[in-house]
Amino acid sequence: MWAAEVPFAPRRWPIFYGWVILFAGTVAVLSSVPGQTIGVGVFTEPLMEALGLSRSQLSLAYLIGTMASGFLLPWAGKLYDRWGGRKLLVGSTLALAGSLLYLSLSEELSRGLAALLPATAAGFAVVTLGFFVLRFTGQGMVTMTGRNLIAKWFNRKRGLAIGISGTAVSICFSAGPVGLNAIVQGFGWKGAWVFMAVLLVVFFAGLGWLFARDNPEECGLEMDGGQKGPLKEETNQDLIIKRPMTRAEALRTRSFWIYNFTFGLHALGTTAYVFHVVDIGKTLAVSTPFILSLFFYASFVGVAANLLTGWISGLTRVKYLLAVENFAAVLLWISLLLVPVTGLWMLALFVLGWGVSGGIWGNLMGNVFARFYGRDHLGAITGVVMSTTVISSALGPYAFGLARELTGAYAPALIGSAAIAAVLFAFSFAGDNPQRMLKEE
Repeated sequence: MWAAEVPFAPRRWPIFYGWVILFAGTVAVLSSVPGQTIGVGVFTEPLMEALGLSRSQLSLAYLIGTMASGFLLPWAGKLYDRWGGRKLLVGSTLALAGSLLYLSLSEELSRGLAALLPATAAGFAVVTLGFFVLRFTGQGMVTMTGRNLIAKWFNRKRGLAIGISGTAVSICFSAGPVGLNAIVQGFGWKGAWVFMAVLLVVFFAGLGWLFARDNPEECGLEMDGGQKGPLKEETNQDLIIKRPMTRAEALRTRSFWIYNFTFGLHALGTTAYVFHVVDIGKTLAVSTPFILSLFFYASFVGVAANLLTGWISGLTRVKYLLAVENFAAVLLWISLLLVPVTGLWMLALFVLGWGVSGGIWGNLMGNVFARFYGRDHLGAITGVVMSTTVISSALGPYAFGLARELTGAYAPALIGSAAIAAVLFAFSFAGDNPQRMLKEE
C-alpha cells in the first residue's frame, strides 16, 4: 500500500516528479487551514458564546492546548524521519479531521461534563483538549510534513519551489478568513467544522496517499530532476551540503537559534493578530469585512515577496533576507500602533509589512533548514522549529488578549513585538550557513 511505485511509478512520469510533490506539499499545507489560527479566528466569538467563556479564558485554553501540542512536535519530527512524509501526511490529515468533529460537539460535550464540573470549567476543559489535537495535527504535523516533502525533492531549485508553493499558500490563507466566515454563515459554526472534516477525509487524505512520496531516491530519481555532479564554483556556495548534520549538531549552531526565534516571533505576533482580528478592527473603528479584507490585499505583497525570496535565495546568503523579514516585522507592528494617531492610511504600511514579512518567512521556513543541515535528519530538526513556532503561536493570542483586558488596548503587546523584532533584526546578520564552517569530507 505504501510502496513508492503504488499506485504508479513516479519515475515514469513525463515530467520531473518533484513538481508533482510541489503540488502535493502545497495542498497539504493548505489542508492545515482549519488547524491554523487563521482558521480558528472566525470561530472564537461563537465558541465564547456557546461555552460561556470570556475572551481571556478562551485565549488561555488556546494557549494551553497549543503549547501542549508544541512540546510533542520534536517527537513528531523524529516520527517523520522514521515513517516518511507519505504515511505521516495521511495519518495527520485524518487526525486533523477527527479534531474538527470533536470541536463541532464541544457545546454538547461541555454540557455533559457540567454534571461533574462547574459549567465554565467544563467548557474550558473540553475546548482545551480540542485545541490541543487541532494544533498538533493542523499547524504542527500536517504543515511540517507538507513543507518537508517539497524541501527533500529540490536543492538548486528549492527556493523557487518553495516560492511557488508559498504563492498559492499566501493567496489561499489570506482569503481564508473571508471564505471560512462564509462557510460559517452558510452551515453554522458546528456545521462548518463537520463540512471541513469530511473534506479532509474524502479529498485531502486521498490526495496525500496518491501523490506524496518521501524522497526522490526511493523512486529511482534525483533532486532537481536529475542534475548530476557537484555545483560549479561560480554557483552560490551556500547551496553546497558538505555533510548532513544531526539535530544535536544543529542545536549547537548559532544560526539555528537566530532563525528559530525569528520564525517563532513571527508566529507569535501574526497568530495573535489573526486570533483577535475582529476585536482589533473594533478598536480601530473599522468594520469586520474591512479588517478581514486586509489579508487579501497583503496576499499580493506576500506573493511577490515569496517569489522574490525564492529567486534571491539561490544567489546570495539568506541571512540578508532574514534581516529584511525582521525589519518588515518592525514596520507592521509600529504602523498598527500608530493607526489611532495618524489615521487609517497607516494601514497601507501595515499591509506592506505584513506581506513582506510573511512572504519571506514562508519561503525561509521551507528552505533554510534543508539548506543548512541537509535532509537526513530534516524531520527531527524541523520538529524543534515547529515546536517553537507552535508554542509561540500559543503565547501570542493570550499575551495580546491579556494586554487588552488589563489596559483596554493592544498597544503594550504591539510595542513588545516591535522591540523584539528590532533585536532580531540586529542578530540577523550573524545568521550564516553552518556548512561554511565545515571541512570537506
